[in-house]
Amino acid sequence: MNYKIFIFDVDGTITDLKTWEVVPSAVEAIHMLQEKGYPVVIASGRAPHSAPKLTDAGIFPDYFIGSNGHIITDKNRKTVWCEYFDRDLYHRINDFCRKNNLGLFWKMEDCDYIVVDHPNMPKIMERLPEEVVRYEVSEDALPNSGALVGEQKDRELFMSEFEGQLECVDGGLLLFDVNKKNVSKKNGIEVLLKILNISPEECMAFGDSENDIEMLELVGLGVCMGDGMEKAKEKADYIAPATTDDGILKTLKYFNIL
Repeated sequence: MNYKIFIFDVDGTITDLKTWEVVPSAVEAIHMLQEKGYPVVIASGRAPHSAPKLTDAGIFPDYFIGSNGHIITDKNRKTVWCEYFDRDLYHRINDFCRKNNLGLFWKMEDCDYIVVDHPNMPKIMERLPEEVVRYEVSEDALPNSGALVGEQKDRELFMSEFEGQLECVDGGLLLFDVNKKNVSKKNGIEVLLKILNISPEECMAFGDSENDIEMLELVGLGVCMGDGMEKAKEKADYIAPATTDDGILKTLKYFNIL
């Protein structure tokens, strides 16, 4: 297959989950792809404004599919497309999480809005510019997605209230992505591919966790990192070496792309 575009998750795929640092060989691979003229797309649970480590490492994607497919920005971080949460559901989720002390933050277009704090929140928000981490936002603002921070029992309690109204997907590290019903990285990719007139079969995607599964199943070649979640490995077409074992670079060389 002649792949025309390459899609990468961030946490656990480009970065080492133990240190949260960008893996140098992943940067090298992405630079090599772009030098050969291939568009590089980031597809992450993170919002575009909350991935400064990529910029610090010298990664400048051609497109950023953020918040698990709810927003697409171009290389200049200009919004190309966005899905917003319903206002009533947004407020009901806030009230429920406050009442039950469930860690919660929302991904707005320009910031991460922390509604209920959690001991794990600083780790998630580390290295973000101060101006994009807020505890107050405009009453008119609506999120494009969110995240529950806590344990599996917290997710179960949350979904007992909102089952059928939204998705709550395991993103790893005690973080569960809160997405609109039927919106995922897959949907964001489909929107972008339609804009670019590229078929899913002409894409290669790299991921590592549950929120990458639909993306891996959609594309022509779905690659799960060797240290990724078992659920993701089961759905992948190819299992790469571990992220920290130069998994991305080795895989692209294995398939004679680099």
